[in-house]
Amino acid sequence: MATSWQPAFGQTVTVATSGTPVAATTQPFDNTHTVIVYNSHATQVLFLNWQNDGTAITAVTGVTIPAATSLTLAIGAMSQRPGATDETLRFDSDGNATDGYVTYVQSASS
Repeated sequence: MATSWQPAFGQTVTVATSGTPVAATTQPFDNTHTVIVYNSHATQVLFLNWQNDGTAITAVTGVTIPAATSLTLAIGAMSQRPGATDETLRFDSDGNATDGYVTYVQSASS
């Protein structure tokens, strides 16, 4: 991914069907150091994980974001992350039509 000169970038990720992970349309930038995810659903749980396939994400295999809460995840800029992989940031839910509001916070360099 490229470097973003925006201090923050936001997008909505919608999990249409439980058990079918959805990749974030825009993946974290090279200089993204923090990912903030807000689960706007009143009752459904949102899950996230880095993976390279369509395997369902659950509380056992991913990070759980309870209903109507947020998660702040410090991932470090690209130069601080472990080796590059082909995995992408993906979301799943325990119900259908669950929205996650995702914000990436960038540093001035990668």
